Amino acid sequence: MAISIGDGGGGGGKAVVLAIWHARPDTHEVVAKHIPELRARSLEEDGCLSYDVYRGEGGSQFVLVEVYRDADAVDAHRASPHFRDLVLERIAPLLASRSVMRLQPMLE
Repeated sequence: MAISIGDGGGGGGKAVVLAIWHARPDTHEVVAKHIPELRARSLEEDGCLSYDVYRGEGGSQFVLVEVYRDADAVDAHRASPHFRDLVLERIAPLLASRSVMRLQPMLE
């Protein structure tokens, strides 16, 4: 499983996380069942401004677009108990691949 995390170019301001998950064919429904809780718990974080999830045709690809107040809020999200429990312990083992990019808006 490859994980690629960019630094988002540094600086302050909003930080965007784009995560692309490819579930194994036999696990994509289980992954889908965990995502609503992950989204809800993430949106409860002070620094999470939005959290949108998209599912590709065929059902095994998930695209998460997360917007945070700043890079510190992203770090706090990744250190949260619900991230460790849901993403690292429950979801990641069910994925065929996972890529994550940290981005910053070019134009605001």
